[in-house]
Amino acid sequence: MISQLKILGLWWSISTSESVDTNGNLGEMRSTKLQIALSPSMAVAQQGEVLLHEIFEAIVCQLGIKLEHSKLQALSASLHQVMVDNAEAFSAISANEMPIVQLPLLTSIPTSLP
Repeated sequence: MISQLKILGLWWSISTSESVDTNGNLGEMRSTKLQIALSPSMAVAQQGEVLLHEIFEAIVCQLGIKLEHSKLQALSASLHQVMVDNAEAFSAISANEMPIVQLPLLTSIPTSLP
């Protein structure tokens, strides 16, 4: 398991905690301690999505964004699915090995729309 992540310039510790289970959650973001705690009893298949959700929670907290929890959940679950479905592309992006888009060079600036 990952033990630390840098989120917006700050190092957050990642750990499992039985107290997460006590609250009925699969994960918790503890902003004052820069900690993300995950339930040790969740299925392996859930870990990536829950971790990504807690990362979103940390980002929203650090930026002071007001976002309904249901919207945050939808965004994190959707991005997780995109990342799983396109693992090779995300691996290349994180390794700075993949040009996102190859655009043809413009030889002149268009003056009107087609």
